[in-house]
Amino acid sequence: MRSIHSVTNTVQTLHVMYSDSSCECTMLPTPFLSLPSQKTEDVYGAYSAHLIVSNGSIGHRIQALENAVPNIGAKLQDLLDQVGWKLHVFVGDAAKTNSAIFKIQKRHQLAVGAKRKLSIQIKCLLHQICLVRRPSILAIDAYWSTVVRLAHLFENWSFKRQFGISLLHILRQPGIAVSEFPDEMSNWKLRADWLVKGFFPTAKGAIDLLKSLLQLLNGNSMEPVFTHWCLPGCCGSQQESLQKVAEVAIPLFSRGFQCPLLYRFKHYTVASSYLRTACCCFDLLPQVLTQLNAVASEQDSKLVDGLLQDSGVPVENTELGDLLDNDLSFSLQNSVRRRKVVEQVTKTEFPQSVIMVDVIVNALEYGSNALFKRTSLLTRMSTLGSHHPEYATLANECMERFLDITSGSFGKRLIERTVVLLDVGLQEMIDLGGFSPTPERLVLFFRLIVSCMSDLWRRMIFEFSRYPWKWFDLLAQDLSLQEFVEKFDQEVRVRRPVESSEEKNLRIQKAAHRTVRALSGWNIFQRENSQHMQMGTAEYKSHVKNLSAQWRSLSSDDKAPWNIQARHEQMCREELVDTPLPVKGEGMSELDLAVGRKGRSKLSGRRLQVNTELYNQHFLWSTPTQLGDGLLAVRRTKTVGHSPWTMGPTILTTRPIR
Repeated sequence: MRSIHSVTNTVQTLHVMYSDSSCECTMLPTPFLSLPSQKTEDVYGAYSAHLIVSNGSIGHRIQALENAVPNIGAKLQDLLDQVGWKLHVFVGDAAKTNSAIFKIQKRHQLAVGAKRKLSIQIKCLLHQICLVRRPSILAIDAYWSTVVRLAHLFENWSFKRQFGISLLHILRQPGIAVSEFPDEMSNWKLRADWLVKGFFPTAKGAIDLLKSLLQLLNGNSMEPVFTHWCLPGCCGSQQESLQKVAEVAIPLFSRGFQCPLLYRFKHYTVASSYLRTACCCFDLLPQVLTQLNAVASEQDSKLVDGLLQDSGVPVENTELGDLLDNDLSFSLQNSVRRRKVVEQVTKTEFPQSVIMVDVIVNALEYGSNALFKRTSLLTRMSTLGSHHPEYATLANECMERFLDITSGSFGKRLIERTVVLLDVGLQEMIDLGGFSPTPERLVLFFRLIVSCMSDLWRRMIFEFSRYPWKWFDLLAQDLSLQEFVEKFDQEVRVRRPVESSEEKNLRIQKAAHRTVRALSGWNIFQRENSQHMQMGTAEYKSHVKNLSAQWRSLSSDDKAPWNIQARHEQMCREELVDTPLPVKGEGMSELDLAVGRKGRSKLSGRRLQVNTELYNQHFLWSTPTQLGDGLLAVRRTKTVGHSPWTMGPTILTTRPIR
């Protein structure tokens, strides 16, 4: 039986706006698909096949296209021949397999000699942002595994119930009856606002519960003591204070959070904000986890059960819960999870790690929210339909957001929000969050910020600074259709097709290993007697013939100066061949000037290899980056050209960039 490597069952909506401002919505189903293997070639084959079969009512669509073009036969190829440009749009997430499939498609186009065809790969930016935040999450030892284990524990009703009982146990702290609030109350209020600002729950009313809790527990939330500063007339007794706090805290924190996904946006922000709030709010989470084995009275158990049920927390099936609790393997697995979670969360550095990771994730959350806003606009367009009066307005707003992304402005704003964490963000973490890092932790924080900045630049700016994305700059100029076509054609004429990466590598290798004959006195004699002369082919041959006769007529003594000059330049060449090519902004050395322009040209292939070796050996690339390997970043920077016909990069390496 074949294993399933790829399963999809979704329907995508394609919005098309024509030059006459008319709009159309098309539903594109992507049905269930089972592949024989997960090899790129098999995935590409299935993708190519479903370009045709997954588009519903393909026969009616072809017939409609044929009817739209007068005097055309029934053959689809005849119809396609009438089209000036053909577009290939590949949409998917940022997985390496998708990029590999797109490269196979481009190579196929080059092999069959496809002309006037534009190809573009669109990667999901939400997935890109998830990949940017990934190094920050995994940089802390055992942090991610602890988050996932705690989420799995919260999936069980028995754990939620025990969590609530433990929370009730530690809430039994004596309140403080006062006649007026202390002077520090204003600072405590600022920290309470900071906690609410960074809380992003999924449950309705959870933010209001947190606000109510911080109004009741109005003491210093940096200290691990739950304190309610109570003015006269606020609470009648200690038990009433406890009842008020329990009614808010238990439904808020015992609910927990859903298991987050590392490579997807789903649930992670919720999990991160829960940990931040639970750790920074009176050190609640570490205290509760250390008291999980506390024995509860029947009255406390009923109170916790009632509060959880009243707050809408789903009650687990009793028979199923008993079955799972009595199952040896399940109980053993849960006990191991609990032990490892308690071991990590109760460490003094864990809350510090939570604050550091959460502030980086929140900076990137701006990007996710902006992208979801555009998704909501597209959803509204699908709901209203292309004939609705608001459709054109929504389409224009979506296009403006799209151009904001392709211009790199969106990526620059994300980088700015990340950079500010090194200044204002860090100061806020220290003043309000209680962040007291060690020098080593500060270095790690700086490296994570640099990692996010560089990865955002690569995915959100560099990616869109190349063709074919640069074509969208024409749309931002508000051109008429005729002006757009003229600029497009002008750009195509300026940019001629470039060779493939394999062809460029072969040419460079040949240049590096070409045989360069040693200079002789005759070469110098010919060069010096041919300077500043412009001659045709026949005239040049006659000129060289005359020079050859003159050279042969010279005596050994007369040839000596020319031979000495040749040996000197040959020595300069042999010394120059081991030196790197000068980079932009550097002047030429004495050796460069000595060998001349033609001499430098003959040695440039070998010298380029010296540049590449020094570049690869630079200490910067030995430092792990957001790509996981510094040399990947080296290869990524070797993009030197793009073809408007295939719309793909030409890379100075034989190994495809993943």
